[in-house]
Amino acid sequence: MHVLVASDGNLPVDTTVEFVRRLVDDDGKVTLYTVVEVPRSLLEDLRRAYEDIEPGPPVDTDAEYVSATAATPHLAVGWPGDDTMISRYVDDVTERRLGPLRQALETRGIEPEVVGEDAEDAARTILDAVSRLGVDVLCIGARGLGRFEGLLGSTSTKLARRAPCPVLILRD
Repeated sequence: MHVLVASDGNLPVDTTVEFVRRLVDDDGKVTLYTVVEVPRSLLEDLRRAYEDIEPGPPVDTDAEYVSATAATPHLAVGWPGDDTMISRYVDDVTERRLGPLRQALETRGIEPEVVGEDAEDAARTILDAVSRLGVDVLCIGARGLGRFEGLLGSTSTKLARRAPCPVLILRD
């Protein structure tokens, strides 16, 4: 059985580990998954704060950057390293959110795969991962911290309604 645990870092660790342990058999697989939104406007703001230059055109990969100019010998237009900076940020947030859960599972003898993905729409990204990875059970949290306290949050509601597999909603 493949269990995907999707979390923004607020799942109750002990409860989650106990349920996952019960769900996973000897050849089962556990994937800990989080979606990290990196606002691209933040990169533009950082560029403007550090250099008084016009940012280059939108860039997808480091290979597309131009070399440093005479006015900015230490900083190429478009900031070489944006991809690296985004990747490091996603890795750091992923570890902060999923690290305690990963450690607790490992102490129980379960070696999870840990995945952090950069995206804007958490529900859609998680649903894509569920389909892509062939997940049998999706475990999510439901904080219900919005206007209607106690109800599922918008992401949890979307996942519970649209997931192509059973969904386990975990609370403290």
